[in-house]
Amino acid sequence: MSLSAIIISENSKKEWETRKLLASRLSTQADPTLERQLSIALTYLDNDFLLDIFSRFYNAADNSFLRDSILRSSGYLDKYDTRLFVFDASGNGLFNDDPESFNTLNTIF
Repeated sequence: MSLSAIIISENSKKEWETRKLLASRLSTQADPTLERQLSIALTYLDNDFLLDIFSRFYNAADNSFLRDSILRSSGYLDKYDTRLFVFDASGNGLFNDDPESFNTLNTIF
């Protein structure tokens, strides 16, 4: 591989990262209230709310219904690529669509 091909490849990668950053900034500028609305929507997903309904996450049908209700009914969360991960006290996933483990997500967040 020639030096010029490597330079072109690396410049393309850098340009892509710059474009993603710019798009993110423009998105916030286009509607600066989105981030605040998300924060408000997530405020109500607290321990008090989840304590009453958590046992329903152990049933596949109820789990699906609850996830859909939480993610879609707020009116805010549908503007984001949102995923809801539910784990039991042992860290086992409860019908999560994505394979990420509790430890992996805990490390990320």
